[in-house]
Amino acid sequence: THVTGLYEQILNELGVDYVIRGEGERAIATLLRYLEGRVKKKDIPGLAYKQDGFIRINDIDHLWNLNEMPDPAYDIFQKELYANARFHTACVRGSYLIDYVFSRGCPNNCSFCMATKVHGPVNRTFSLDRIRGQFREIKVLGYDEILLEDDDVFINKDISLRVFEELNKLGFHWSILNGVNSAKLTPDFVEAIASFGCDRIYYPVESINFSIIEPHKTFWRKFRAKLNNTPHFIRMLIEAGVETFGGFMIGFPGETREQIHKTIESVSYTHLTLPTN
Repeated sequence: THVTGLYEQILNELGVDYVIRGEGERAIATLLRYLEGRVKKKDIPGLAYKQDGFIRINDIDHLWNLNEMPDPAYDIFQKELYANARFHTACVRGSYLIDYVFSRGCPNNCSFCMATKVHGPVNRTFSLDRIRGQFREIKVLGYDEILLEDDDVFINKDISLRVFEELNKLGFHWSILNGVNSAKLTPDFVEAIASFGCDRIYYPVESINFSIIEPHKTFWRKFRAKLNNTPHFIRMLIEAGVETFGGFMIGFPGETREQIHKTIESVSYTHLTLPTN
C-alpha cells in the first residue's frame, strides 16, 4: 500500500532500485526473472524505477483470476506469534488466529483508501472450493480463529454468506476487520451473519460530518441517510449478538476543530448498552 501510493518518495529518498505498485504476486516473480536476464523490464507489471534521472512506471496489471495463485504456505507461519491480544482487535477468542482474504477489489474508490489503487475496482473472489480447502488446511494446522480482511466483505452477499457458513461449520471463531459497506447491513443480513457465529465487526464510522466525508466517498452519496445513522447500525449488530468496534478519522482537508470534536464526541454515543433483560 505504502509504495503504491508513494513510489516517487521511495525511489527518490530511500535508495530503492525497484518498486512494485499494485498486486505483487506475479510482478515479484517477473522481477526476479528480469534480474536473471530472462525478461525485459517493460514486462514487469506495476514496476516503478529510475532511468536517466527520471522515474518510469509500468502499468499495473491486476490478477483477475485469483485461482491462478497457489495456496499460501500456511505451514511455515509461526502461529504462536499471533496468539496475543495486541493483534489487530485487542480481542482474541481462540488459541491461534490468522488473517484471511477471500476476495479482492473495491469499486468504491474512496480517496482516503488504497484498496482500489492496489487491487483495482473490480471485485473477484477465490472459488468456494479453494476457500473451503484453505479453511480446512488452516484448521488442521491448529488455528481456531480467522480475521476476514477483504476490501469489501459484503460486495457479493451470497458468496459472503457461504464463506461465513463454512467458517461456522468448521468451528472457527471469526470476525470482520475491514471493508464493511453499511448499506448492505439489512436486518435479515445481520441476522444471517450472527447465525453463522460472527464474533465482531469493524464499523467504518470515519467521520460523523457528512459534508466533510462526502467529497472523499462519492460512491456512497446515495446512502447519505444511512451514513448519518451510525447508532442504528451499531444497535442492530449488538442486538443480534455481534460485537462492534469503530474506525474514526480526523484531519480531512478543510475539516475544522469543531467538526473534529463532533466526531470524537460521537464515540460516546456509539457505545450502546442494551437492557439486561
